[in-house]
Amino acid sequence: MIEHIIVTSLATVGLYLVTEPDYIGYPLRRLLEKLPHVIYAPLLGCVTCMGSVWGAAGWIALDGQPINLPFFMLSTAFLNTLFYLIYDRLQ
Repeated sequence: MIEHIIVTSLATVGLYLVTEPDYIGYPLRRLLEKLPHVIYAPLLGCVTCMGSVWGAAGWIALDGQPINLPFFMLSTAFLNTLFYLIYDRLQ
């Protein structure tokens, strides 16, 4: 399960990064920015918040054990933040 959490987190952070300004996915971010913040943030606007939606999607695709969902989502959110801070520090 740990491998699944890491893969989900790396994919989520990657999605967040390719939608930053000057990257190929930025038009998608501009489109989703028009949504209310409570919808936009977990979809694409906040790397930590994205752990909820994309963590659940990763859990469904990779794990699927009902008892693991809260742990999966929280772990994904934590790793999203950690990986993004490492990336940001390296820039």
